[in-house]
Amino acid sequence: MTPIVKVESPFQEWFAKRLQPGVHYEPVEYDLSNLASRSKQLMAEAHSGSDRLHRMALAAREMAVNDFHAMMQMDMMAWSLLNVKAASPWKVASPHWSASNPPPVHLRWNKVTLGRDHQWGNAMLAKVKEDIMDFHQATFGPKDE
Repeated sequence: MTPIVKVESPFQEWFAKRLQPGVHYEPVEYDLSNLASRSKQLMAEAHSGSDRLHRMALAAREMAVNDFHAMMQMDMMAWSLLNVKAASPWKVASPHWSASNPPPVHLRWNKVTLGRDHQWGNAMLAKVKEDIMDFHQATFGPKDE
């Protein structure tokens, strides 16, 4: 298992609040000025038999499996779009169609509201979420040895 070395960024990433330096990754300066020295330190630590880097890699994997799945990414994309819209000075026009005369399905957006409490009221939606989470866990989760 390999620990993560993450370049610090002046930009806010959607997952930044979930990651903790020293717990999920080892930070490197944005300009990479300390990349060589940090790499040497980390390799020396790995060769010394320290299990801190192994614990860090396990924590990063667990966090990724739990938080970097399709549902979370869709949630964060929607959150980002809503925040951009809220900050935008432009008016957004209502659709020019009525419920009695909608455009073809491929030309419209359908809004689906999913609760954060994971109590998905629709059994089909709950099954879709379960299938996505199972696929994600099987693909990226720890392998049985």
